[in-house]
Amino acid sequence: MKTYLKTLFNYSPKKAVLNLALMIISGLLEGVGLLLLIPLLSLAGYALAGQGQTPLFTRWFHLQHWHMSLINLLLIYIVIISSLAYLQYSQRILSASIREGFIRFLRNKLYNSISYANWLFILHHKTAEMSNLLTTEIQRVSAVTQQLLVILSSLTLLSIYLVLSFFLSWKMTLLALASGCVLLFLLRVQNKRARSSGHQARNFRLALFESMSEHFSGIKVAKSHGNEQQHIDHFCDLSKDIESVQVRFLKIQAKTRMLFTMGSVIILSLIFYAALRWFKMPMGNLLLLLVVFARFLPKISVLQQTHQTIINMIPAFSSVMSMQKKSEAAKEYGADQTIKTHRLKHQLTLNDVGFNYSSNKTTLKHIHLTIQPNQTIAIVGHSGAGKSTLADILIGLLTPTTGEICVDGKALIGEQLQAWRQSIGYVTQETYLFHDSIISNLRWAKPNASDAEIQHALKMAAADEFVERLPEGLNTIIGDRGVRLSGGERQRLALARALLREPSLLVLDEATNALDTLSEAKIQEALIALRGKITIVIIAHRLSTVRHADKIIVMDQGLIIESGTWPELQAQESGQFNSLLQSAQV
Repeated sequence: MKTYLKTLFNYSPKKAVLNLALMIISGLLEGVGLLLLIPLLSLAGYALAGQGQTPLFTRWFHLQHWHMSLINLLLIYIVIISSLAYLQYSQRILSASIREGFIRFLRNKLYNSISYANWLFILHHKTAEMSNLLTTEIQRVSAVTQQLLVILSSLTLLSIYLVLSFFLSWKMTLLALASGCVLLFLLRVQNKRARSSGHQARNFRLALFESMSEHFSGIKVAKSHGNEQQHIDHFCDLSKDIESVQVRFLKIQAKTRMLFTMGSVIILSLIFYAALRWFKMPMGNLLLLLVVFARFLPKISVLQQTHQTIINMIPAFSSVMSMQKKSEAAKEYGADQTIKTHRLKHQLTLNDVGFNYSSNKTTLKHIHLTIQPNQTIAIVGHSGAGKSTLADILIGLLTPTTGEICVDGKALIGEQLQAWRQSIGYVTQETYLFHDSIISNLRWAKPNASDAEIQHALKMAAADEFVERLPEGLNTIIGDRGVRLSGGERQRLALARALLREPSLLVLDEATNALDTLSEAKIQEALIALRGKITIVIIAHRLSTVRHADKIIVMDQGLIIESGTWPELQAQESGQFNSLLQSAQV
């Protein structure tokens, strides 16, 4: 809670102070409105203990040259309550501004931190977990903010009521405070249950989000297997769990409210009895004191219930801040800076590079590799040989555990790493396309690309012909992940987008593995046309894709075991490449 309050105040201290000032002024006006009941009761004929109260108002009226009549008092009361209503309206608007602005601030900051975290961090966290934090859990933080502002408002009014009640009878006030503290102490066990309920609800919501994400990601496979009911049953079970934990929390709140109401009426009865029997208070003072306490006790009840709501929802804030802290710790150097592209001019070298995802498993070992500008390099090998990991190191997504990767003699670290990524074109087997038009998908890679540049990129990727045949051409909406296009068309469009960046290094990570022969031939034609113009790294299972490469790297168990041209490797009859060539796996 302390961290939450500090974060909220640091977000906008000026608004926080202004909001608190409006609460205090509103509380004072409400207190003045209650104090006006003193002269009104006097005019109505009720006796008041002591003579300090009425002369106070009488002197003020005399200073203003006003006659203390019933009409004047009622007019002042109208002005005060109307002013109070306007201030409360302004304070609610300001509170809404603080709440929504704070949530926007947290959401944007978390999204920024996750986006700039390194690739290993992304690999170690589920997409559903991050999406849940940025949507559902952030909204619960919004509710925490709202409840906190309610607490601040209630505390302000409680302070005013305490001053008024002390003004009327300090003995009765101390009695009421002592009784209230005892009541709150007896109800503290409900707060522990509310906190436990909050943690359970958070876990169930995350599980529900993961269930939805997994189902919708593989919905085609689920439907093709007729497996919808299995996902529906799992979803319904989680929904029932969330319902149960929410109902349990509402029961806790309802029980707390019931017990507090019972305790409050006992306290008011005790005060009424003590005031008449023990302290012999005049009826005027007693009526006004009861009015103050009648407002005072419900505010304590609001505080109790609001506190329960906050501790039920504070796990959401804890989860958001935990992810924020971890993602910031994993932030890549210079990721929030504007960095120029680093073009490959001389050579890209890997010097004794090793990499492992965990301490007990080595993925790459002793990789020595040199790539010249405008050279086409192919990397082949069995599944799990380390090909894609090597590609991730080449494009700067992963940092070697041992050794180093250098571009033109400069190690890929810090700003050099960021500059290198600006010059990468990357195409994978699973195309990254948006539910938008073709031209919007292309301009994602280069927002200021001209029509001529777009047409040139499409032509280089052998995608211009199929785009021209579409009814709306470049303005055709291609559906979620390009579902309205064939697999070959999606890959050629992804290749065109990568080429639009005018990359210094083009990496195709098994980009043709799932394509039919005709589609693969189209991609192959495009790559042959690009040969010698840009630096290309091709990772493939199908050896037909790499026949025209300048150099072929053969990997096995994280090591480079062979390298050479197609004819050179084919000549090694006992080599791994020949084994791959004859195997049905490639």
